[in-house]
Amino acid sequence: MLAAILVLVTATIGATPILNAETGLPVHDASLILSATYTMLAPVCGLLDALTLLSLHQHAAVLATVVLCVIAWRLVRASARSTSILRETGIACATLIGIVVVYGGGAVIPRPMAAIQMHDRNDVVIDFHSHTNSSWDANKRFTPERNRAWHAASGFDVAYVSDHKSLAGAIAASVRNPAHAGDGTILLPALEARDQYEHIIAIGIDSTFAIDPKGDWHDPERDTALAITGSAPLLILTIPGNLSKLPENETRGFARLYAVELSDAAPKGVGMIQQRRQEIIKFADTLNLSVVAGSDNHGWGNTAAGWSVMQIPDWRRMNPAELDSAIQRGIRIERRHAVRVYVRDSPDPGSSTLATVFTAPLVIWRILVDLDWPERISWLGWTALIASIATMLSSRAARETIPPAARRNPEKS
Repeated sequence: MLAAILVLVTATIGATPILNAETGLPVHDASLILSATYTMLAPVCGLLDALTLLSLHQHAAVLATVVLCVIAWRLVRASARSTSILRETGIACATLIGIVVVYGGGAVIPRPMAAIQMHDRNDVVIDFHSHTNSSWDANKRFTPERNRAWHAASGFDVAYVSDHKSLAGAIAASVRNPAHAGDGTILLPALEARDQYEHIIAIGIDSTFAIDPKGDWHDPERDTALAITGSAPLLILTIPGNLSKLPENETRGFARLYAVELSDAAPKGVGMIQQRRQEIIKFADTLNLSVVAGSDNHGWGNTAAGWSVMQIPDWRRMNPAELDSAIQRGIRIERRHAVRVYVRDSPDPGSSTLATVFTAPLVIWRILVDLDWPERISWLGWTALIASIATMLSSRAARETIPPAARRNPEKS
């Protein structure tokens, strides 16, 4: 009953599931599109999506809250029914194991995905940081075509494949690119590399680029062994990263820093962005850098945390190479204002320990306020179904406590 009331009451708040990453305000030029299957499974998909968007500290807070709730629940049951502590401990442990399995498995088991849809056809949606099974730390089943399917399901028009130490995944993906960007999701080449104490994404490279076997970045101008033909690559600083000290070549070298992530879906990236969002924005302002979103997807999740959006007229008619050039040109020319970053609504505690501790109820609250009406109807249906099953099981348990003789002669009981 309480769940149903909350589902109905939160409908009056009128929140939106997509926010501007810089301002934290709702966006009105994009919508979150849900499939019929996603809507039918709204309680499951919504909860698993919400868990996927959390930082490491928030994950720890959620699990701690669940553990405490289960322990308290079983202690109350043991006291009310005078059952043995050993039995209740066994039930509690089994429950917790089940929750951990669902929690961990739910992040990787395939499920319907929510996708962004821009209202302006000249807006192109980009992921500047993704991987395939050519990266040593990626899901070995995450082929270039599965990468493409994941991005298409999330609403991305183009994604940069930025594997570690390899262009194999990007090259394989380019072979299957549609002729024009408007015909399907385009995958473009990039590389993730270590630059001293940073990790950067380099875009504007191709198969002629010689890759360091250790995964380190070298400025092509000063290292003739790693020479590159054509224009200089464009570098993007990944998060987590060092905002206080940059390698000199990133600001004065042949290939320079032009952007920094303001959305990175890896839990460590989520945590740093939550705690240092304004510092990242100030960093971008000071160096005149674009802010971008990177999924950092290694093939393990089913939720897009954020999207980079650029205004490129008639991008749908461009071939992959033309679109790649247009993206780079837009960032180089417009710099700080080239890209808008949109993100899924999620509890953001900032640097507040108290808000982190209460992540679990805040997650439930954000899920409920962001529901559209089809999702609310689905939630109400599942709530009614679960309540009916619980009532049936409770009635059966109550009947089993009645002695057999009393059940045969109810008038004597």
